[in-house]
Amino acid sequence: MRPYGYTVDRKATIADEALVIGDAIARVLGGESLRSIARSLNDQGIKTYNGFLWRSQGLKRILLQPLNVETGLVSEADHDKLKEILTDPSRRQSHRYELAHVLTGGYVRCGLCANAMVYRGTSYACPVAPAGCGRVRIGAPALEAYIRDLVFSLLTTPQTRAGLRRAESRAKTADKALKAANGRLTQAAVDYAKGDISRPAWLALSREHQRLTAAANRERRRLAATGHLPKPLTPKTLAAWWDKASTTTKRELLGLVLDHVKIKPAPDRRRPHDGSVDARRLKVIWLKLEENP
Repeated sequence: MRPYGYTVDRKATIADEALVIGDAIARVLGGESLRSIARSLNDQGIKTYNGFLWRSQGLKRILLQPLNVETGLVSEADHDKLKEILTDPSRRQSHRYELAHVLTGGYVRCGLCANAMVYRGTSYACPVAPAGCGRVRIGAPALEAYIRDLVFSLLTTPQTRAGLRRAESRAKTADKALKAANGRLTQAAVDYAKGDISRPAWLALSREHQRLTAAANRERRRLAATGHLPKPLTPKTLAAWWDKASTTTKRELLGLVLDHVKIKPAPDRRRPHDGSVDARRLKVIWLKLEENP
């Protein structure tokens, strides 16, 4: 039996499976739950190498396998952080209700400590230490509606629509760049084992491979998400589509243009809350559709 992502001899990666691993690692580090990632993979029709559906525990074992560090799919620092997150005893309860909310999984970040905020009751809240500072909270329904409307407005601009039409071309370019990087990294692993290249050179290639893996995964998600968009693309058709879409599909839509939102502390907690969003507390970080891999 071979490990997921690698050949039987464990000396080379399998490109498509390595993409899944790299993407899942980035999503966990961004605050998303294993259950959410597994559901997303199953919704996309991506199976384990033996054709089974994804489960949280199986995904966890794959993400924590030492080979991921040895082959450069993840840095040692990120692997240590990943291990700390996935072995945290409080994690199981922390993600219990996440699947029902579109902004979990790293879309909402604390403006003080930059950690991903989690859903609590009817709010998004920064978790307490060691996962966060526990000092920032914001109402979920109003925030979700506010971000949804911002995304709708951006998606319907001529510039964004033109960028989305080029999604297939960008995905092919990113995959081509990653395929070339896979070859370089595989050869570098052999050269490093022989002592022909230095450790800094090996680590530099590994970091470049991680960057290209993230770029390819981003463009693949964008390409998949564009296929769900209604036609014609207007605020009205988007609103009707949103009401019927699953949480996973909504998240994919947000991921076309939204990187994350930073939430600042409330300026005055004693002020009566009217259910609206104070835009001064938000810093929205948008993705650039013309990013090159």
